[in-house]
Amino acid sequence: MDSTSPRWLNEAAVAAALLAAGALAIGLAGPVPQTIYPSDTANYLDACHSLAAGLVLDRDFSAPIGPAAFWPTAIFARMGGASAAALALGECLTWIAYGVLGWLATRRRMPGWLAAGFALFVAATAAAPYTLDFGNWRSLSYGMMYNRLAWAALALVAVPSFLPRRDGGPPWAAAAGHGACAVWLWAIKPNYLLIQFPLSCWSLLGSDLRGRQYGKALLWFAAGAGGMLAVVAAGVPFDPLAYLRHDLSMAQAAPGGLLHDCLVRTARANLPVVGLLLAGWAAAWGLDRRRATGARLGLFAVVAAATVVANMTNCQFGEIPVFGAAGWILAAWAVPIRRPAARGLVAAAAVVGLAYTWQPCLSLPYALWRKVHPSSAGPDSALVASPAWSRMPMRFFPSESAPRRPDPNGSAGDYALWLDDGLALWHRAGAPPGPVLCLDWNDPFSLALAQSPLRGDDIAWHVGRYLDAGHHPDARALIAQAAAVMEPRDSVQPASLAFKRELFTPWLRAEFRIAAESADWRLWVRRSPPPP
Repeated sequence: MDSTSPRWLNEAAVAAALLAAGALAIGLAGPVPQTIYPSDTANYLDACHSLAAGLVLDRDFSAPIGPAAFWPTAIFARMGGASAAALALGECLTWIAYGVLGWLATRRRMPGWLAAGFALFVAATAAAPYTLDFGNWRSLSYGMMYNRLAWAALALVAVPSFLPRRDGGPPWAAAAGHGACAVWLWAIKPNYLLIQFPLSCWSLLGSDLRGRQYGKALLWFAAGAGGMLAVVAAGVPFDPLAYLRHDLSMAQAAPGGLLHDCLVRTARANLPVVGLLLAGWAAAWGLDRRRATGARLGLFAVVAAATVVANMTNCQFGEIPVFGAAGWILAAWAVPIRRPAARGLVAAAAVVGLAYTWQPCLSLPYALWRKVHPSSAGPDSALVASPAWSRMPMRFFPSESAPRRPDPNGSAGDYALWLDDGLALWHRAGAPPGPVLCLDWNDPFSLALAQSPLRGDDIAWHVGRYLDAGHHPDARALIAQAAAVMEPRDSVQPASLAFKRELFTPWLRAEFRIAAESADWRLWVRRSPPPP
């Protein structure tokens, strides 16, 4: 299709209008209400707070996810400070970037209306405020955003791998896109590269290349990878070598039984869907050989197997957006098929894949509706008493229940009350300003109190998952920096709380004293000022 034709321009205008409307709604709404996993949101904001303070990821502090996962919010945090507002602006940027890339990746490979729909699906997957496979579209949370960012990127790279350009143009842009996506996924969490590897091999060495111009394709791949690495490093300063060492350390600390359990649960949740999609792939191959080949059938089987393995290492078990991308690809295959029976078979398989698209597409408008609905600021929610958390309602779950005793293992509203109890204790006791060490599995206080972050800490001490007795931050170096220590009576991760108590208690008793206590917290302050 001529890129200057009125039809193309109309399709582009429709896609742009839809993406602009979504970005405007996200930006105006600000931080959406949180229902579950509020401590994951606290982890994320804590990392952005450290980045805004000038710390370098994996050199001055560590995280179980990579720099690209923090990139959208970190951009705004470094300009105006980490806060829930910066997080909402980061989601707005994510929506725009993924939506535009979704349109560019598909406009020459799908009919215009399908390309616009795919762009919205990718944008919603990346920006919808809910946790994949841990609840449903009404369980609002910014937790585990890295999952959505990675799966949306994989959906982007899957389309060029399975659908050739309709204008027969050169595939160099696709090669550069594969390179950029490889670095982006590596900088989120390297296990997602298991899924991209077969896709990139097919795209760079397979059917889209004519004349065996592999060298040129690899050069474009390297150019895309280098450009993305520069973009990630510009937005989130990080140490690549330390990042690799940290990933290896986490892998050594992961218990084997956990991986086996994840493999069983992931296979059970996904093998039926994989079978149905393979049947649709086979139908497309057998009934319209020009548009789908046996090699593509094998490629999808390899990608599906890699997806199961990557999910196993990520402790996620179902709701995989790559299968949603498969639905869009099958829908594009079905459009030009003229035989009704053949089209029906392929379309039926497409519906199976498209079933993975509705949750993110509904979650975002639901979150915006909850933001403007009067009850979102009523008795079924609470607000953390900190400017950094302002405008983010923390809802009690279920919302019909009355506020009860703070329980960090419960709803977002309970977490807000639990955190507020600690903030009030800190202010009431007149704790000295300076870095705060928290004995919970994460530290929500440095951000909430606008104190300097500790150097050498990990944003999440998930003991038994990627930290153990042989792999953890230097406890002596951390406590030597702390002006005060906040010790919770209960924790989101009880095993991590017990581990940190055992690790830090000898130095606490020797160098600190209990200054004040509350229902949920104990505040320790130094017996004497720390050395300079």
